[in-house]
Amino acid sequence: MPLLKLSNQHYLTLKALNIFGAFFLIKYSMEKSNKEYYCVMPWHGAFYTTVGTAPCCSFSHLSEEKPITFLKGEELAEIKRSMLNGRVPKQCQYCDDQEKRGVNSTRITYQRLAESLEKRNQITIRRDLDFNYPEILEMRLSNLCNMACRICSPNWSNKLGKELQQNPNLLKYYKADRQAAELIIKNSVDPLFQVNDETLAEIYTIAEHAKHLFFTGGEPTIHKQVIDLLDHLIELGLAGEKSLQINTNCLAINPQILKRFSSFLRTMISVSIDGIGAVAEYQRYGTKWQQIDDNLKLIGDMKNLKNQDFNVYDGPVSVDMHLALSSYTVLDLYNTMEYYLKLYDEYKFTLTINTVLFPSQLNLKYLQGEARRRAKSQVFFSIDLLKKRAAEDFVFARFIGNSINQLENILISLESNDLNGYEYDQFVKYTLNMDELRDQSFESVFGFNLKN
Repeated sequence: MPLLKLSNQHYLTLKALNIFGAFFLIKYSMEKSNKEYYCVMPWHGAFYTTVGTAPCCSFSHLSEEKPITFLKGEELAEIKRSMLNGRVPKQCQYCDDQEKRGVNSTRITYQRLAESLEKRNQITIRRDLDFNYPEILEMRLSNLCNMACRICSPNWSNKLGKELQQNPNLLKYYKADRQAAELIIKNSVDPLFQVNDETLAEIYTIAEHAKHLFFTGGEPTIHKQVIDLLDHLIELGLAGEKSLQINTNCLAINPQILKRFSSFLRTMISVSIDGIGAVAEYQRYGTKWQQIDDNLKLIGDMKNLKNQDFNVYDGPVSVDMHLALSSYTVLDLYNTMEYYLKLYDEYKFTLTINTVLFPSQLNLKYLQGEARRRAKSQVFFSIDLLKKRAAEDFVFARFIGNSINQLENILISLESNDLNGYEYDQFVKYTLNMDELRDQSFESVFGFNLKN
């Protein structure tokens, strides 16, 4: 693929398109000018991890209270009162900042989900201060994982925890989760985290009342607590009235897991694919690409079978390919998008793209030299590829706009002169450090030297 130099006219055109693409945020951002700043999650949601409880995953503070105690407590009540009085709670600042930058936030994502559940008569959106069991649950019950991705941390992968214990000098790369990383090193604690039995019992009670269950990890498909909870709901006959959403790296997918998924009223599978082939095996350490490729076909075949009596996007099973765009994956983005289009043609998978912000050394906006030139070309031609398909496929065009908008934002960022030599130097050092540790080679995978 040829390298690309954008003219000023190209830049201005992309900027104009980006303004248009961000229009979908207006409905939500206008709320800030009204009396009420509303998010559904304090009323309808809960987020459970191995270290605490919150209304959602973007909440800045995790409570150490037990799940039901938190739901009935003053902290949550005060958040509700703040929103109803038009104030953005300090714990919700991350979403507010995202929206001010024109980026899709967790608040907006869950607002859309709640509205869809209300349209299906599964919930009624509330604004009261009474206690209710949440209908939308996001659960990270363990950091058990079969991969050690470069964009991840020991908080979410016990394999990274084991690697950190053996190589304490890696601590400097885990700034966002430094406290947990230090405990793993200093106290020699088991890097495998999972919720305790008392908390899990309360989660079972809450899950029985919920309408939408969302499991992330770690890797939920290999975690016994997740499988046991799914089986519990299936045995009680409750699965048929609930939606199931699950993130998976696809390495452990098998027919038995998919049979459980298909027991639920609706199943939304988000497959994390950050590159293909050698790029996937480099960035998502532990990947066996051929096995993942085969498992994606298993998921696609299940989707097509369950949806055969429905319109393309109205069936009970949906599959979204989620791409976390980092300083690595952007360098082979075009091949990844070609692969995605094959999945779309065969199975009608949708696509979501998010930019990696942390760890900061993997934020692609800091790329320089040959890496930056290559990233711009990859993003430009990927936009062109997706737009051409959208022009000839109306169904595809319905959902791909957000991803195109995200890529246009990225291209504008790469065209700016906002370079950070320190962060790029950290990226190079991190890459060489991990290459040596894992017996990998950036140059052999991507075909150039990072110091160029």
